Amino acid sequence: MNLNTGNHRQICTFIIEGEHYGLDILDVKEVHAGNRFTPIHHAPETVRGYVNIRGQIHLIVDLKVLLGHSPTPEKENTRILLFKPGAGEAFGVMVDAIGDVCPAPDSLIAPMDSQAGSSATGVLRQLATGILKNSKQLVTLLSAQSILQHLSPLSSDKISGSTGKSK
Repeated sequence: MNLNTGNHRQICTFIIEGEHYGLDILDVKEVHAGNRFTPIHHAPETVRGYVNIRGQIHLIVDLKVLLGHSPTPEKENTRILLFKPGAGEAFGVMVDAIGDVCPAPDSLIAPMDSQAGSSATGVLRQLATGILKNSKQLVTLLSAQSILQHLSPLSSDKISGSTGKSK
């Protein structure tokens, strides 16, 4: 079954600070409940740490912090979205709660620039691909590749540590 056709996509929705966001379901490998993280010393606040899931190590980004919110301790609904290799290296994002998988016809997706106005932060403008206007709420669509690209300047010195050692 093809989840995404030329004019129709499936979006995995999630919530951060009461706002609805979504990612293309084809980029999402799986959803996990919160795990114990191995911290990365000297990493930026957006990097939560590494997590080992079934023997594979994933870098976990606190999407809430990346979007300009304060970090909060994990809650019962906190989840980790892990991305497929096509989205980039083994990484995932931590979100407040998971929503539904919903259809996203191209006709209901507006470009980010036409909707965001001046209220969108610089980071959100870099990560967002559009706004889905469905019957329940507005969903800001994000790109997994953009999240990884946003972190790439950090990965060489801050994520691996400042000692010059490799990962």
